[in-house]
Amino acid sequence: MFDFFKRKPAAKPASRAVVTSDPKADSLRAEVAAKQWRAAELEADLMESRESLAAFQREFEARLGPYLQRAAQLQEQIKAARKAAFRNFRELTIENCGHMMHHDQPQQLAAVIEQFLAQP
Repeated sequence: MFDFFKRKPAAKPASRAVVTSDPKADSLRAEVAAKQWRAAELEADLMESRESLAAFQREFEARLGPYLQRAAQLQEQIKAARKAAFRNFRELTIENCGHMMHHDQPQQLAAVIEQFLAQP
């Protein structure tokens, strides 16, 4: 199914190919030619990789896109149901912090908790 992820067999080094195909080529010229060939091979490999990634993304979106959209819809429904379960539901965002908000923004978190506890 995903043939574009299969690795190709390794080719012999380009400098050896130059030396074996032209016995008169000295090693420096062979090395320069090999680097030029290798650059062209790498560019072709990069292009093929980009095409493979694009094909994979199209395949992924075609097969999983509808499921991911449905999952997002269900998450929104669940979020709405949770909010509806509390009559005075409020959602606050504390800026510049991650999941360790007591370390990232301790003063702001303390103020929010104090506000919450002060409510009847």
